[in-house]
Amino acid sequence: MRQKLLREELKTTNNSLNSVRNEAEARKQDFVALLNKTDSTEHKLKSSVTDYEHKQNQTQLEIKWIQNKMQKYEISQNQSVENLDLEIHKMSHRVALTVCAVPNTYSSGDIVLFPVVTTVYDVSKLALSALGTSGKFKCEKAGLYLISAFLMTNTKGHVEFHLLKNSNIIASFFMSVNVYQTSTISILQHLEINDIIYIRPLTNAFVFGGTLSCLSFLQLTTKNKYRFH
Repeated sequence: MRQKLLREELKTTNNSLNSVRNEAEARKQDFVALLNKTDSTEHKLKSSVTDYEHKQNQTQLEIKWIQNKMQKYEISQNQSVENLDLEIHKMSHRVALTVCAVPNTYSSGDIVLFPVVTTVYDVSKLALSALGTSGKFKCEKAGLYLISAFLMTNTKGHVEFHLLKNSNIIASFFMSVNVYQTSTISILQHLEINDIIYIRPLTNAFVFGGTLSCLSFLQLTTKNKYRFH
């Protein structure tokens, strides 16, 4: 009877041990699963942190690139504004001049005088005075000039005038007159400082004055690379 009781207790004890073993094994599996999940989460977290750091570095590089572009753009804009200001300054100090003749008869070889100033900008009084007394325009600022002139005459027959630069003919007026006739020339010419421009008749001719016979100069640029001969 006692042995039977001991066997029952032993059986109960074994069952309890088996139950404890099973429970421990289950907890072990749960722990392993939790550990694996923790490792996976840690890996994902590390990967996310790495991706974030990479994207952050990429963003910083892009921001730096944009800042460099903006800095270059600002430098370019500032340079453009400076160039524009310089160009405006240059344009505001270019020669613009229109002078007109007074009625007079000229012989071959004379120089047509232009004492009447109608428009003047950035030309000295000395240069203006010379146009009235000698008929010669003396260049004070080197550059590319648009030179234009028109002369009116009633001298009958063939009439010819020449526009000269330093004694060299650069343009000519040709007229075959019956009553009144006006001839016009327009030419681009690069002028150096002290170059001389004037008009001389080849034949005897009467020149009308006032707004009927005028000579104009307009300085287009100061750049020597634009040179016309």
